Amino acid sequence: MVQLPADAWFAAQVAPRSEKRVATMLEYKGYQQFAPTYLSRKKWSDRIKIQEEPLFPGYVFVRISGTIFGSLCSTPGIIRILSFGGRPVPVSDCEIDSVQRLTLRGKPQPTGHVSGGDKVKISDGPFAGIVGIVRRIRKRDCLIFSLQLVSQSICVDVDEFQVEPIPSTTRDAASS
Repeated sequence: MVQLPADAWFAAQVAPRSEKRVATMLEYKGYQQFAPTYLSRKKWSDRIKIQEEPLFPGYVFVRISGTIFGSLCSTPGIIRILSFGGRPVPVSDCEIDSVQRLTLRGKPQPTGHVSGGDKVKISDGPFAGIVGIVRRIRKRDCLIFSLQLVSQSICVDVDEFQVEPIPSTTRDAASS
């Protein structure tokens, strides 16, 4: 049995295309789970179909309220809990909160992972306080929010007037 920090979020790597099934089983076992999705348009030979797809393919986030997670690892479909040096690494509450807010009030889409560049903070609207990187994608301003632990990012449309740059001294102090 592994001892973990109480009441923390962890990223569970799951078998391909099993995010929804694993999330349902975790909820049944009493775990708080988070498996965000988005609507994707798929073109088939005879029609276009809108499907619900995982926003972070291959991962389900789970909150461990106790200090032991024995039944979590035995859940069918879970490959492992992301860890470094044999110790599971928690995902910060503010990252999970940001993704939850983005999925509830926006229409996020998966995008390539972004780790560098100038960071900005949303100053206005439903995403106020969320920090990310603004990029121009398909002639629109998008906020790219990256989850470093799983090396995946999502983007959501923002207006230019809603963002303010984060001074480099604040970024340097935060990264130290």
